[in-house]
Amino acid sequence: MKLKKQSTIMTIVVTMLLSLLAACSSSGNEPASSPTNAPTESATAQPSKEPGNNTNGKFDPPVTINTVGCLVGSELFKGDENQENNVATKWAKENLGIDIKYMWMTKEDQCSAKIRLSLSSNEALPDVLFTYDQQLVADLTQSGKLMDIGEAFDKHASDEFKSSLSDASLWYKGMKDGKRYALPILESRHQNEPLFWFREDWLKKLELQAPKTIEDLEAVMDAFVNRDPDGNNKKDTVGISLGFANGFNQNMADTSWLFGAYGAMPGYYIKGADGKLVYGSTQPGVKQALAKLRDWMEKGYVGMDAFSQGGGEAAALVTNGQSGILPGPYWQIVWPIQDVAKINPGAEMRAYPVPSGSDGTIGFRGVGIDNSFVVVNKDFKHVDALFAYLNKLYDGMNFISGSEFENGFFEGYDYVMQDGKPVYDGSKVEGGLIDVRRNFIVPPPVNADVLFNNMIKLHEGAEPITPAEIYASGAYPKETWEAAALLDQVKDRAIYNQYKGVPTSTMLTKGDYLSKLESETFSKIVFGELPLDAFDKFVEDWNAGGGEQILQEVNAWYASVNP
Repeated sequence: MKLKKQSTIMTIVVTMLLSLLAACSSSGNEPASSPTNAPTESATAQPSKEPGNNTNGKFDPPVTINTVGCLVGSELFKGDENQENNVATKWAKENLGIDIKYMWMTKEDQCSAKIRLSLSSNEALPDVLFTYDQQLVADLTQSGKLMDIGEAFDKHASDEFKSSLSDASLWYKGMKDGKRYALPILESRHQNEPLFWFREDWLKKLELQAPKTIEDLEAVMDAFVNRDPDGNNKKDTVGISLGFANGFNQNMADTSWLFGAYGAMPGYYIKGADGKLVYGSTQPGVKQALAKLRDWMEKGYVGMDAFSQGGGEAAALVTNGQSGILPGPYWQIVWPIQDVAKINPGAEMRAYPVPSGSDGTIGFRGVGIDNSFVVVNKDFKHVDALFAYLNKLYDGMNFISGSEFENGFFEGYDYVMQDGKPVYDGSKVEGGLIDVRRNFIVPPPVNADVLFNNMIKLHEGAEPITPAEIYASGAYPKETWEAAALLDQVKDRAIYNQYKGVPTSTMLTKGDYLSKLESETFSKIVFGELPLDAFDKFVEDWNAGGGEQILQEVNAWYASVNP
């Protein structure tokens, strides 16, 4: 496979992982232009001005939008640019008459706490806030300080933007009493649902076929452990890279496909036989999956460090040549799989669908696209300016034909023009490509279906014609299209969390206890420290310890949105 230059690779990685990094970042590294780790105040933020007049798409006098910076450590800038003064802030002021001001900036994992402190002390809140914290949205809504953003959306959003959010269920996480207080910022559909990535060269060497069932998989894993696939005459390989540090459902080194093969999905509220929601971790299929994991740990198919490893650490077993299977998203061919051949000359990686259970059942975690939000201060006077800004960002994120951003956001940053055509190869951009989306006050809204559907078209042989198709063909290697097409074949087998409400009252009081009970019981079963039947005791204790009440609350919500 001929991969793009490193700068292109990093841009694609950030593109696919933007929301993940923002939600889960624990990075200790701040970019040189960002503030220190402690929350810092910005001297530039001022109260919003009176509304300007929108003349020919530009507000005059300029309108101020006060926001806050929740930094994840992946912000990239050119030259002396920084979060407060960069190509995106300059564009907003010069083209739209919108002056972006940051009240303060801090690390993303400190942001919710600082907003809650402002709320409890009755300090000024930002005009506009982007967050992944659904409970923070609920707290702000309860405080009465948020605008009904749904009403403003209906009035000011572009037709294309409105169409992307026409499914009413996308608004559920930010609703109260029928009003929409949080604008969902969507993710690309299917981008974090799993496939299997195999060391194809190991399969060939051992004369094995890619597995179609769990039973087939066990035969392959056994060969990867016991038949010296790397040829070093040492028993130093594992069958599969799995990481449990953040639960069984995660992006890389995912295990949801095993539970799904038995009709269960830990951590999700899924439909039961009677149509009511049940808790996925208490279903009988979980016991069967735990039994398999226990057996695999005993046989060395899974590394003993799995419960202390996140996805990235588990994936490293593949890149360093110790493991031959990495379950994870279709974009893994870009990272981390592109490192496999560099470290292990002659290595080949190829994607296959996840295996089925013995009865043909395939299931894996479905990842919702509605996991982040924009909320607006009810006292903000310029919501029309906010939507003028968001409408433009929507055009750019979706490469809308005829828009000023149909080729990308800023030439010389995320693309260059060559012979009248956009090029997304970072080697042709001075200083490399820069993912400028973190420079905006919110991630640009995406139409969740565009990228995935375009990859399917490209795999089927369609010539790229529209700007969005040209982008997909130029920014992603063909192996990504092939992997997306494989996922497309089984996408209807994804199991989604059906509960989209805010944490219920019992979740808030009993959730930590129940989560600890679950994680400790499951890990001890897999390690052989508890008998398999301890699962049955866990189900009893979960129900008695608050789970039964949670199910009542969850189903009351579910009935309210599915009358």
